[in-house]
Amino acid sequence: MVVNWNDTDSSIDCLASVRSTSPGTCLILVDNCSPEDPTQAAEERLPEAVVLRLETNRGYAGGCNAGAAMALEQGAEFVFFLNNDTSIEPTTIPALLRAAAAHPNAILGPKIVYAARPQVVWSAGGTLAGPLLRNHHIGEGDAVSEHESERKVAWTTGCAFFVSAACYRQVGPMDESFFLYLEDTDWCIRAAKLGVETWFVPGAVVLHEVSKTLRAPSLARHVRYYAYRNQYRLALRHSPAWRRPLVVGDALWTLAKAGIRSSVSADHRRDAYYHARTQGVVDFLRGRGGPMPNGSKPGAEIQPAVIG
Repeated sequence: MVVNWNDTDSSIDCLASVRSTSPGTCLILVDNCSPEDPTQAAEERLPEAVVLRLETNRGYAGGCNAGAAMALEQGAEFVFFLNNDTSIEPTTIPALLRAAAAHPNAILGPKIVYAARPQVVWSAGGTLAGPLLRNHHIGEGDAVSEHESERKVAWTTGCAFFVSAACYRQVGPMDESFFLYLEDTDWCIRAAKLGVETWFVPGAVVLHEVSKTLRAPSLARHVRYYAYRNQYRLALRHSPAWRRPLVVGDALWTLAKAGIRSSVSADHRRDAYYHARTQGVVDFLRGRGGPMPNGSKPGAEIQPAVIG
C-alpha cells in the first residue's frame, strides 16, 4: 500500500517494485487529495492497482488508515506499508513472511538501506531516549553486514513496516491527529503497551531514497513544525505522570528562548523555518493536532504496499 500526495510517478514506481518481486500481491494506492488525480496514470502504468482517492488530505496516518481498512475489507492477511521513495528486493517479502511465522503478533521492520548506497544502513529499527522520548535510528551509516541478526526494537519507521491483519486490528488505526511525523513511533509505543512487540528483520531489505519528498524547499517549513509539535505530543502522551511537567516545562523553555532570540536577532525574526518551529511548540501547548494551520498540507512523506 502506498499513500500518494502530489508524487504519482514515485508512488507507481514503488508499487511496480512490489509487483515485480511479488506478482500475487494486492496493490493499493491511496491518494491524499492531490491536486492532480493519479487514477488515469495508475490505470495506464499499473492497471492491477486499486486507487482510493480521499476527499481531503488526511495526512500520512489517515492515508494509511484508509488503505489498511480497504485491504482488510478485501481479505488481506498482511499489510505492508511503504514510503513511495522505496523499492524492495525479491527476497524482501519472503523474509517478512518467515518472520511473521516466527513472530505472529508483531510489527516487523525491514533493514532499510540508502538507495544510492545499498551497502549502507539507514535504519535497522529504532530506540527511544530521554524524557522527551527522542527517537533514533539504529545503525544509521553502518555497513549492512553489521546488522544481520533479528532483534526486538522500541519502534520501526513507517518508511517500511509489515503487520498481520490481526495485529493491525489489535493495535487499531494510527492517530490521525499527528498528521505527519511520529505517528509511526506513537503506534509502536501503543502496540507495546498492548503486548505487541516490534522486531527488526535483517533479511528483508528495502532501498530508500531518504525523504525525497520532504527535501522539497516548499515543505521544509512543515517539517520543522510537525517535528517539534509532535515530539512534545508523543512525550506527553507516553511519559509517566511525574515526568509530564518536565515535558511541558521543556516546551515553555523552548518558547521562551525563541522569544528572546527573535527580540534580539533580525535574522530570527525573518526566518520562516524558525517561526514554524515556534508555531509547532505553541500549538502543542494549545493542545492542537491535525494539519499545520495557514498553509498547504503535505501529508504523505511515508507512503504505504498491501499484501492480500
